[in-house]
Amino acid sequence: MLTLKIPGLATLTGATALATLCTLAAWPAAVFAATAADWPTGMVRIIVPFPPGGTTDAVARLLAEDLAKSSGKSVIVENRPGANTQIGTDAVAKAAPDGLTLLFTTSPYAIIAAMYPKLPYDPAKDLVPVVRVAENAMLLVAHPGAPAKTVRDMVALAKDKPGALTIASVGNTGMSYMSSELFAASAGIQVTHVPYKGTGQAMPDLLGGQVSYFFDNPSTSLPYVRSGKLMAIASTGRKREAALSDVPTLAEGGLTGFETVNWYGIFAPARTPAEVLDRINRDVVRFVTRPDVKERLARDSVEVVGSSRPDFASFLQKDMAKWATVVKERNIRPE
Repeated sequence: MLTLKIPGLATLTGATALATLCTLAAWPAAVFAATAADWPTGMVRIIVPFPPGGTTDAVARLLAEDLAKSSGKSVIVENRPGANTQIGTDAVAKAAPDGLTLLFTTSPYAIIAAMYPKLPYDPAKDLVPVVRVAENAMLLVAHPGAPAKTVRDMVALAKDKPGALTIASVGNTGMSYMSSELFAASAGIQVTHVPYKGTGQAMPDLLGGQVSYFFDNPSTSLPYVRSGKLMAIASTGRKREAALSDVPTLAEGGLTGFETVNWYGIFAPARTPAEVLDRINRDVVRFVTRPDVKERLARDSVEVVGSSRPDFASFLQKDMAKWATVVKERNIRPE
């Protein structure tokens, strides 16, 4: 008589054992693989398509340290900046789909997809979203001597004197520039962009009053707001910033439905096994949802998300469609 022993569960005999064996044989191998350690053999590289330093690099290094502990593997962060994040992103898109090469990037991933008709990779096909780690809203700040000190007053001024609003502009693929473009589009106004190579160059002119407004990361602007050197006019998020509960959102300021967030997420090469992606997602979500990690990121006004893979995929699809519309309507071109 056929006997089937399932460790820790039961011992089956006869027809029951045969039926169970047939059922198990029909299951895909991935079902069994998912019960084992799903990390592949080898060193894991997290490629960041930005220079060292800054929030993106800092969060990536926090993740790498914890993933090394949870997986028992060597996990390193490799910075590959250049070509508006295309160099680092392309390196991951062309890497082996084994889970050993991951991309940690931000919102420009969706913006660049709309802005560049020809990329060395296909953002919709060559990479797969694994987990949306965190996000932060942008903060609309102003020099204390700025001519308008609320969103409604800014809009009124711009309609009365088109181009009177001078807004510092850092690149045209980042959330600072795109937030100002969406602001102008939503309000139906014209603004004057004052271009800078980076926040480090824009901030002195903002503090000196050479330019009046700036959509900036809260981590950079908050110290100046708290010291009174800058005014916080509005947040671009769907809700008020915890660190600035008295500062309204742009939606509260009259631009109904306005929202922009700078998100941080992990991608892997397409065709990476689902069980490997699921393991990475579980480990990252477990880490970022720890109270101490949430508190650490909150100091830089970064809010933990820790999404599932399907949720990130759905979010990314909507975000790419949103920025494709803005790029087209505003006729935005690469620098």
